[in-house]
Amino acid sequence: MRWDETKKQRIRRQLVRKVAPFMKDIIILRKGENIFGEYEEDQYVCTVKGYYHKGGTYITNFINDGANLNRNYEDRLLFILDDEVKKIKEHDYFKLDDVIYEIIDKGNIEDIVWDTYLKRKE
Repeated sequence: MRWDETKKQRIRRQLVRKVAPFMKDIIILRKGENIFGEYEEDQYVCTVKGYYHKGGTYITNFINDGANLNRNYEDRLLFILDDEVKKIKEHDYFKLDDVIYEIIDKGNIEDIVWDTYLKRKE
């Protein structure tokens, strides 16, 4: 089902009203070549607001008429989509509460929000 832009804007406004107070400023960084062709870490990409949460994944194993249900939690960061968020690419990273996270999947939901999957960097 494709949503029209009016409906997307209405949902976006509601999300901003409800979720924005819980969102934190996140500075997104990237590794790569600078404008001089030199490799550089910690290149500034943008500053956005994001909501950190743990998403759940359910895994079911069927063995001899029995089932095991495991619940694994994943680090996630929710962004309300805007022009700044669109600058983010997979493998960009950021620091939150003294932990560095890498964005491994944008998790685009109908071009309204990105519920990104994260990987903790050691």
